[in-house]
Amino acid sequence: VLKSYEEALYYLKNKYENKSFTLIGYSGGGAIAALLASKTNDIKMLITVAGNLDTDKWTSLHKITKLDGSLNPYFYVKKIENIKQYNLIEKDDEIFLRKFFYHIYQNLVKKIK
Repeated sequence: VLKSYEEALYYLKNKYENKSFTLIGYSGGGAIAALLASKTNDIKMLITVAGNLDTDKWTSLHKITKLDGSLNPYFYVKKIENIKQYNLIEKDDEIFLRKFFYHIYQNLVKKIK
């Protein structure tokens, strides 16, 4: 999946002569956007809405099967800490709890918005 997004960004960059991108992702799309941002230098901003940025913690909190074969964005947060970010969460969201987000937030060297 990630390779397909990398190829799409490369195609768009070349076709439209883009120098940078803003990535926006919701839920699992937030995870993909974060992973993609960690693999390229073309991302100027990352916006996630209820983004699943630690799949291991998320599956553990909800007592569901681990996402074997999937990359966990949590292990790549240091690579995206210098990208301007807005990670939006809803205060009463029962799927992406605030404490879940703060777990990720506290592990970044630079603070994100």
